[in-house]
Amino acid sequence: MKYLFKFKSKKSLKGFTLIELMVVIALFSTIMTVAIGALFSAQAVNVKLQQTQIVIDGINLAIEEMVRDIRYGSQFYCTDFAFIQAFPATMPDRQDCLYPTGNTAIVFKPANGLTSLNHPNDRIAFYVSSNAIYKKLLPEGDLNSAPMQVTASDIKINSLFFYVKGTGTSVSSTPDFVQPVITVSITGVTTKSQTNQVKFTAQTTISSRKIDK
Repeated sequence: MKYLFKFKSKKSLKGFTLIELMVVIALFSTIMTVAIGALFSAQAVNVKLQQTQIVIDGINLAIEEMVRDIRYGSQFYCTDFAFIQAFPATMPDRQDCLYPTGNTAIVFKPANGLTSLNHPNDRIAFYVSSNAIYKKLLPEGDLNSAPMQVTASDIKINSLFFYVKGTGTSVSSTPDFVQPVITVSITGVTTKSQTNQVKFTAQTTISSRKIDK
């Protein structure tokens, strides 16, 4: 009986050499390193985009709040935070603060009274304090009302400047019909992520809709 089975000798069997295995492992490690690096880069970009969106949403809301009130206000008085802290019983009439100096706070008469009495000395103030923008209602006889924070807590305001031009003076015999123009400039940074902070600069210019006289 003849058997048709053939056996190869050990010398004829082939496999991977140590050098080939080392080359493959090195290539695999390189590819994985590049892939992981790309993944982390994509994740960092995504976080950056999220932080940017936080800035856009937060600053847009803050600017809208200021623009809405300033647009329908009158008798603008450009000043600083020290003036807000020691707000006088009788409001000074009007005051410009021109570019490039500007100032860090603005006070103005609202379109409608802050109370049912609608007192002519009612005022609204916007200013920056402790790296946040605040709005403070200053009705006649209640100058110690609590301020309201306009910007979110995860946004740090580095600077807030108001540039006001054309407030004029209130003289009954010669009324001033030149409309005041208020420019608001804001710079800051997000604070939600210390490693992926996003700096920002925002600016808007507002013209009072109420006839200034």
